[in-house]
Amino acid sequence: FVNSGDRSFQAKILELSDQCQRLNLYKDNGISYIDYKIIIENAISIGEYDKALVFAQTNSEFLNHDHKQSISQLMLGKIYFFKKDYNNAKTKLSKVSITDYIHYIEAKLITCRIEFEQENYETVFEYVNTVKKFLKQHTDIGKHFYSVYSIFLSAFFKLARISASNLEKQEKNMELDMLKQSVLKAGAPMYASSWLVGKIEEKMKADH
Repeated sequence: FVNSGDRSFQAKILELSDQCQRLNLYKDNGISYIDYKIIIENAISIGEYDKALVFAQTNSEFLNHDHKQSISQLMLGKIYFFKKDYNNAKTKLSKVSITDYIHYIEAKLITCRIEFEQENYETVFEYVNTVKKFLKQHTDIGKHFYSVYSIFLSAFFKLARISASNLEKQEKNMELDMLKQSVLKAGAPMYASSWLVGKIEEKMKADH
């Protein structure tokens, strides 16, 4: 499956997934983590949250992965996050195993984003520092993941700091715009960059 960003294509992916389920293909052959993840994220991207939940819950047991429980909890947490059901999101994300490094980090990052949405900026700072330390302690995560997460954490920390500040509107918006431009012009891939830019723009509008 490939996520092209085309809404009609995303709907077709969900239709194909429905066919696979009707034919018991996932039950008989299992489903890869990548397919499981992309199907759920496609449903999220077009606002089909309930469909994403049903798919995630129904097919998690068929995952071909050693950490199927962590992956299931992470994806459920992600769905609830985008539904803005933050309590359920936090509950699910807290169940991701710390021994599953990659998914544990993403669970912490989504939890950090929830704290930002709830304007708990001090908690955001704590989460950012915790994840940074975790990344440094687990070098086996790989250079790619270390880079995309570290770049996000740096920009996200700046956004939280600006949001928590007592700067005048004009100065705050100037800093936000500078941060936005740095994110947009970043040469390297960044975790959740579109979400981050969206949050920067929200803060800029809210300050007018």
